[in-house]
Amino acid sequence: MGRGILTTLLLGWMAGAHAIVNIEALHTGEPQPGYSGTVNISMDGQSGNTDKLSVNAGARLQWHGGAVTNFAILRYNYGETSGVQDTNKLFSHARHIHQISAKTAYEGFIQAERNTFNRLSFRGLLGGGLRLTLTEIPDNKSLHLGLGGFFS
Repeated sequence: MGRGILTTLLLGWMAGAHAIVNIEALHTGEPQPGYSGTVNISMDGQSGNTDKLSVNAGARLQWHGGAVTNFAILRYNYGETSGVQDTNKLFSHARHIHQISAKTAYEGFIQAERNTFNRLSFRGLLGGGLRLTLTEIPDNKSLHLGLGGFFS
């Protein structure tokens, strides 16, 4: 009986975790010193029985110097099917990382997003924590343990 209650409480406590956007793929490897960034824009269309239009834009700006890395990400997605808008999403994320040692860093972040078709007019997060690198393998593969929290 006690295990069932503990499991239910644990699952209820973790329910908010499904809404976290994983940016870990943008976080691996040793960053280059100084400023760097990327910008991408794509447009996709389809014509026939169902006309579709999809426009995606994104940007990332990063600065790395010494033990500090700062980066910001911005993404926007828009789409229409048969002339009716069906996608309108905006996502932004900024992160500050301070490397304390080779295997330990503290991080702080701020994030905002909206998605018209998920009835998400605005969601903001402010958080931070400690990152422990458990193992790092060449080719940008790594295993980390993060301990932290956020306010939404």
